[in-house]
Amino acid sequence: MNFKLEQLKTISEFSNMVAVAWFTGGIVSPIFADPSQVKSFVVLAMFETLLFLSGSVYLVKEYNNG
Repeated sequence: MNFKLEQLKTISEFSNMVAVAWFTGGIVSPIFADPSQVKSFVVLAMFETLLFLSGSVYLVKEYNNG
């Protein structure tokens, strides 16, 4: 897909905010979770954080190269 530079910037910022939300959820949600599920919450949150953060970095690179 060909996005305009401003669209890439907006998508990158949104993806970055989602990554932060997953990271925060991975820290806060284990406080309220069953102790046996804490590890799975943290692993899932870290995976989602890395996924959205890498997408955001990719879009920033595309934005800067465009």
